[in-house]
Amino acid sequence: MSSKNAWPAKTAERKLTIRADLTIGADGRHSLVREKAGFEPLEIGAPMDVLWFRLSRNADDPEAFGRMEAGQILVLI
Repeated sequence: MSSKNAWPAKTAERKLTIRADLTIGADGRHSLVREKAGFEPLEIGAPMDVLWFRLSRNADDPEAFGRMEAGQILVLI
């Protein structure tokens, strides 16, 4: 790594450097992206993964939304 926001990468055709102010690795609890970046997960004792973020909403969007399936839950409030 040449700097904290530049990452070496390679494709089948060439080597390159990826630059980003923010990088999100959304590849799950056992993240290969996190491992390769050398980041340690923060263990807070929660029995599930939780992601907090804000999205703008349209006037006709519902107040809340939920979806539940076997072993999964999604709640938007």
